[in-house]
Amino acid sequence: MLKTDELKSFIKTTCTTIKDKPIDNMQMAIYAFSQKYDENQNIFNYPSYKINVTADQIKSYAQNLLSKAASIINKSSEVKTFNYNNSKTAIDFIDLDNSPYSTKIDDCISKISNAGIVRFSDIKNMANCIAIHIKYDDQDIYLFAKGAPYVKTPKFIFMVDEDEELTTPISYNLKFPMSLSACILNKDVYLFGSLVESIFGFENSLKEQMNEAMEEISSANIFDDESFSLLKKLSSKGKNYYCYNNFDKTKLDSLKNGNSYAKKFLEKYNIEKNSQGQLILDSEEKQKIMNKFLCNDLKRDYVNIDQVYDAPGNDIID
Repeated sequence: MLKTDELKSFIKTTCTTIKDKPIDNMQMAIYAFSQKYDENQNIFNYPSYKINVTADQIKSYAQNLLSKAASIINKSSEVKTFNYNNSKTAIDFIDLDNSPYSTKIDDCISKISNAGIVRFSDIKNMANCIAIHIKYDDQDIYLFAKGAPYVKTPKFIFMVDEDEELTTPISYNLKFPMSLSACILNKDVYLFGSLVESIFGFENSLKEQMNEAMEEISSANIFDDESFSLLKKLSSKGKNYYCYNNFDKTKLDSLKNGNSYAKKFLEKYNIEKNSQGQLILDSEEKQKIMNKFLCNDLKRDYVNIDQVYDAPGNDIID
């Protein structure tokens, strides 16, 4: 993971290299795509199509994206390992060789890279993101820009065959989104800004993490049935499941074992037990605070009382 100044320098260098590198020594392509979740198969599909523009146009667009990205990186910028609780002003980092999100990213790249001709009637529903792929020397680069390309022309005319398949437009003037959302530099991924996670379907990964955590919580049998049901319902509501990116089994174990720190936590929030020794979460406030406790989202860590956290984010404050 590069530091902020190193990342800025690397992006600038990459931008210059793309500008100066002869086209014959590069492989380039640009795609428009969207994301569609298949609930039956529990996978993301990426309807996509390859945009037919010149190599010079791809180079120019890539330079613009990289140049703008470098310009917004400043001394207050911070590169952090990807976490849903990171500030949205942070630049998130993912190592493709060592991340639970790698499969999602690899799947996206694989599917958009196999883009083919699409039906004309599908175009209007397809694109909400642009991807540029550039290869040269030992560099393999993907640039993603969240947003749909649009066409500005008084007369937009397609040649369409009998099967209604799209061929080359006769005349068009494509406009692309100009803010870099994500870049993949070989095996290093950097995410810029908010809503980037939706490109790769990370939200579903978090739901999977929450479901796995709920299975562990259920197996621990530390809550009465109604309390567990209410906790699960609350965790599934809205985007509460985001915090399960930081689910901490040691917190669950501390409640199960009844250590001194867990006791302090339960006493502070008046969380009582039934006659079978199971915890009772008889209010939404108690359910919320338990959710935060299990996911390291409290200001104070009641398992290690000496650690105080700035929630959300889990950065220890001295």
